[in-house]
Amino acid sequence: MKSLHLVTPLSLILLLVFSECKKETTEPEKMQTTELGENDSTIIIRTNKNQYFTNETINVSVTNKLDLPVNYFKCDNVDLSPVQVLQFSNGGWIEKEIPYLCTAMGPSGYFGVLNVKQAKNNSVSLPNMNGLIKLQFKFRLGEYYITYYSNEFTIKGGEN
Repeated sequence: MKSLHLVTPLSLILLLVFSECKKETTEPEKMQTTELGENDSTIIIRTNKNQYFTNETINVSVTNKLDLPVNYFKCDNVDLSPVQVLQFSNGGWIEKEIPYLCTAMGPSGYFGVLNVKQAKNNSVSLPNMNGLIKLQFKFRLGEYYITYYSNEFTIKGGEN
């Protein structure tokens, strides 16, 4: 009977955590960026080059220049990674989701922390993409989700 009492509160906590994952807002506006920003109160996301070839690995650096740590979704085999790729086409940006494939059994997603002044490096593969691209990352600051974008870069060659 004691295990039942432990499972129920744990289930409620997990339900609350995962129900919060869907919540998205653009507040607070002063902390949201729509393009690459390089001031002292932002998150900077940069690729190591401005031009790549199709299927080339893209190295990305993410630096927290905010005064507070931020959280991001991660799982057992995926750390800090973009949530979407934006490809410029016909005069506008088209969003393409990047699905995560977590390898652990059960609830394997949780929040990682990007501390103040911390930089993390990762690599991204965008098979069969070409054209003008930028990467979208989402971070959680308190109860808000904030969207940041990488610099724009070009992928040449191949078919999309």
